[in-house]
Formats: sequence, C-alpha cells, structure tokens
Amino acid sequence: MTLLDLDVPSLISVEYPLNVKNVDRAVNMIGGGREKIGKCFIDPDMKLELRLREDPMAHPLRSQMVKGENVLLKVKLPKGMAKDGIREGIEKCVAEGRKWSVEPVGVLKQNYKFRELADFQKIDRGDYTRKFASIRNGDYQGIKEFSEEISKRLDDIQGFTKGEDLDIAGLVRYARADISHNYKYFGNLLLDEQGHWLSKGVKLYSIQINWEDETPTTYNPKLDEERKKAEDDIKRMKESNVSEKIIKDSVSTHLLECIEILKKLFEMKPVWIRKQIRWLIPEKLRMQLRFALPFVSYTFKKGPWRHSNIRLGYDPRKDKEAYKSQIEAFRGTGNGKSQNVKIDEVFIIPPSLHAYIDEFSNPESEIRKMGIGKLPRQLFFDGKNVSDSLSFQIGDILDEDVKKVLEGIKIVDCNIETGWIDFVTLDRVKSIIKYKLMCVKEGVGINEDKVRELMTRTREQGTKGEDDDDEGDDDEDEIVGVGKGVEDDEDDDEGDDDDDEDDEEKLDRENLKYRHQDEDGDNEMIDLETTKDQESDETDLDLLSRLKRFNPKGKDIIAELGDIIKQEQIM
Repeated sequence: MTLLDLDVPSLISVEYPLNVKNVDRAVNMIGGGREKIGKCFIDPDMKLELRLREDPMAHPLRSQMVKGENVLLKVKLPKGMAKDGIREGIEKCVAEGRKWSVEPVGVLKQNYKFRELADFQKIDRGDYTRKFASIRNGDYQGIKEFSEEISKRLDDIQGFTKGEDLDIAGLVRYARADISHNYKYFGNLLLDEQGHWLSKGVKLYSIQINWEDETPTTYNPKLDEERKKAEDDIKRMKESNVSEKIIKDSVSTHLLECIEILKKLFEMKPVWIRKQIRWLIPEKLRMQLRFALPFVSYTFKKGPWRHSNIRLGYDPRKDKEAYKSQIEAFRGTGNGKSQNVKIDEVFIIPPSLHAYIDEFSNPESEIRKMGIGKLPRQLFFDGKNVSDSLSFQIGDILDEDVKKVLEGIKIVDCNIETGWIDFVTLDRVKSIIKYKLMCVKEGVGINEDKVRELMTRTREQGTKGEDDDDEGDDDEDEIVGVGKGVEDDEDDDEGDDDDDEDDEEKLDRENLKYRHQDEDGDNEMIDLETTKDQESDETDLDLLSRLKRFNPKGKDIIAELGDIIKQEQIM
C-alpha cells in the first residue's frame, strides 16, 4: 500500500453545473474571475454568482458553500489509457503491469456548488440594457443621460400602441422559490445495480381464518425458512468470533427468544390480546413480536375472538370455558379529554393468570427468568379509571357490576355474534362498559340508578333499542374520545392481515351528556337520561319547544323564518 504525503495547500473548488471546456471563460462567469474566488478565502460565507449570459440584467445562480476534506489528485497514465475514464485506465494499467502514478495536489476544504433553481430570465430587445450598464460602471455622464432617458420614456409609455416594444426593465426576481421541492427521493435499497430484487417485502405468513374454517394446528411451513435463517445467522456470528454481547443483542437472537416466550405465554393462556403480550415480554423483544406471533398463533377475521391471537391447535368454538376469553372491543375517536393516558406504576396480575401468582412472585421461576412481567392496570376495565386499552377480555374485567351480571350468564351454542354468552347478558355487559367509559371520559359521576337499570335491561337478539345502531357482525362500540394508547400506534387489533375495523356500534345516546347555553348565557348540563314521566312529557313538546330547550338560538331563527313565511302568504 502506498502512503501519500498530504502536506499540501488548501484549495477552493467550484462545482459548475456545466460541461467546462474553456476554463478562463468559466472563471469569468462567476463574476470577477480569479480575484473574486480569492476573496472566498477571507470571507468563506461570500456567495459566488454564476451568470450564464453576458447581460447585466440576467438573474444569476447563487452558490452554496459546503465544507469538506476532499483531496485533489493528479493522476499520470500512459497515453491513451484514460480515454475510457480514469478509473478504467488505472485498472487497465494494473492488469497490464504498466507504470502509472498519483500525487495529491491540495485539500479542498471549501466547495462552492450551484444547486438552486435558475430564476426566469428576461431577454431585452432594445438598448435599455446597454444604457443601464452605465450605472454598473459608475459613469456619471452616462448615469445622467440614462436618467434623462428614463424620464423621456415615461412620457412615451403613456402613448404606447400595440405592437411596440416597451423595453421595460425586468423585475429583481420572478420566482419566489430558489430551491426545488424536496421529494425526499432515495434509491431503492432492495434493488441491485441491474435492477433485480434483492429482497421482496417482508412476509409474516400469518394465519387468519373465517368463522367456519377448520382450526389450524401448525404454522405456515415457510416460517421454517425464517427460523433457519435466524439460526444460521447466529451460527455464522459465533464462527466469526463475534462478541457474545453483539450476538445476544442481534435481531436473530431476539426473534428466537420472542418465539420461546410466546410459547410459554400461550401455554399459560390460549387466547391473548396483542397489547397485553407486548407489555408482558421484555422491551428489547417488542420489535420482533409481529414476526414471532405467526409461529405460535392464528386469528379470526370475524367473531367474538377477532381482536385476539389464539394458540395454534386450540379452538375456542369447542370450549365452553372460552367465553372468558371473548373480546369486547370499543372504538375511540380521540376527541375527548382523556387522551394520552400515562401508565401508572401499578402493575397487576389479571384474573385469567391468577393460577401463576406464585410464579410471578418467585425470582427463580421460569416466568421471571424469561423476563415476563406483570400488566399495567390501565389495560383492564375497572369502571373507575381511564383505560389505555379499548379491548377487554370478559374474564379479565375488574368492574364489580359487570361481574355481578356475569354471575347470571347462560351458556348457549357458540355463534359468530355473541360466542358462548347469551345475548341478554352480553348486551348488559356492553351497556355498562359503554356507560362507565363515557362517564370516566367526561369526568362525571356514575349514576347508580342508571347502572342498576342497565344491569336488568332486556332486549331480544336482532332488535334495536331506541338508541342503538348496531352494524355488522362485530360488536365494536364507539366511545368518543376515550384515551389513546401509550404505545407507538399499537392498537389491540393491529396486525398485518387484520380486517379493517368497518363494523361499528355507535354509543347509546342515553349515555351521552350535552352542554348548551341557556338564554341567560349560562352553561347547563343536559342529561338525556330522563325519568319515564319526563320522557312522556317530552313527547308532547312541539318542535319549537324542543329547540328552545336544546338550542335557543335555533329556536329564534325558526321563529323569524315562520314570520317571513306568513307575510309572504298574506301578500
């Protein structure tokens, strides 16, 4: 290897957006020639102006100075060897054993580049430009004559006729933007130099089934290739004497560790909400969760277990105890007060994992050694605190009123709409959750009478209450503004192949509270939950009375319109 002496002077480089053939002309085009370039050593922030036309009215391109440590090299090659390019010539000399040399000339610390867009240009046909040059040259007599010429031309402009050339000076600048729009374009990293795919999009090979499909018992065989790649990668690093810390922190190791932890979790419980899994596994493995889940679980496209991952080989449709793992999901629009819920330092063991309480407490247990932790209280519904999650498993609901309703549960034949739970019980559970979620979101107290009413409400399946608007197969209820998750865009039903959440049940209007201003301008809270006597009285109110109660301004507008209509009828 040849070492080069870099005891060379510092130079300035100018990058032209042109094919330079005449160096002297190129230097003169940046305004001032070599003297102007020399001043850049004294004032590095000075701008060079590239003028593409010999016209004092032309709008130049302004340079940008980029600092660097590039080295200017002088390469000597045998005659004719550089006709295909310097690099090719050097390679040819090396291959043929011919003599060539290279030496450093200078270090380019200041690089001036013309990268901005050229402004629009105006080409003058008259002699205005020539006369304007007197101002640039400092010719007093010429300036005086030019001033008189301007006064004369102003008089001529008043009598301008079509077809004449006004020869008016151009604007200082035409375009407002001097740089092109940044499209943030970058080359395709998955293509080689020939344009062939190096790697296609990552496939997760997740298994999603319809309600009537058979239960999958094993993962997609193509996942064996992914596992082997990870194992081979670890083996290669070990053979290359890579440090244990790097191997332990590698993506391949994290993937295999995540798979083993997921196997343990699905042994503990066959049905999981993904957000809960994300909290249970060590933080360093969470990036590999979506890649590891297809090795151990599958999902339903529709039905009461849609928002969950299910252990391969386990069929909740055949296990009556699976009603405890049914999911009730609610959708939040993010418009309320209870957003960005912070996770408290309160971690619990949900009812579905109570059989493992001792293992969670034992530092030597398999669970603790794997790094499996407890779950934040905000992931569960207790009817008192804001929930960070809007998907709840029936068996892990902590609210006492919901628990009382579930004590009277009737197990029915498993179906896509309500699973193993009878419709009446499930309807009561959903109503209580919706009502309490809204109360917590609004920060208002829970009406115990209202809760008791919801605990005993009875509706037949297939019918709608006066306030219900069920759509679709999934019970996915909208809770306006209930808090967003603390994870980065990690919804409970997030998945690579999950269906869009297009089935939605709107929140019962009886649980909503509206604010309006009364006629005195005071805020009043109107509770749409009324007593039976109030409801019967309200049905007798006419339109104007309703508007007066809920929208006084709207009532006045309707009244004015009514007067106008009467006047037109009289006329």
